[in-house]
Amino acid sequence: MEEWRDYLNYLANRLERCANSYDILFGEERNEYKDELDEIMHRREERTEHEDGSVTISHTLTPEEEEIRKKYWAREEEIRKADEEYNIETYRWLAEDLGHMWD
Repeated sequence: MEEWRDYLNYLANRLERCANSYDILFGEERNEYKDELDEIMHRREERTEHEDGSVTISHTLTPEEEEIRKKYWAREEEIRKADEEYNIETYRWLAEDLGHMWD
């Protein structure tokens, strides 16, 4: 019985991680370029206020800064794909075991 409870807790934790992965910021802490890109974007922010009250924000990046931006987004895509694979694996386990959960 204890083994079954452990398994259900394990599966519940996986399902919670799956749910969290749909949060757009879920992978941020796993992206090693996040802090550097945040600092670059903050430093390079250019605000233009228009007569109608609207504001345009732009960033002019150096080639080195642009490379960090590209690395950030490439890493973001890797994290997204890994999360997607994790979710598929978790849902597959759930589907395979669902019929045994009431045995």
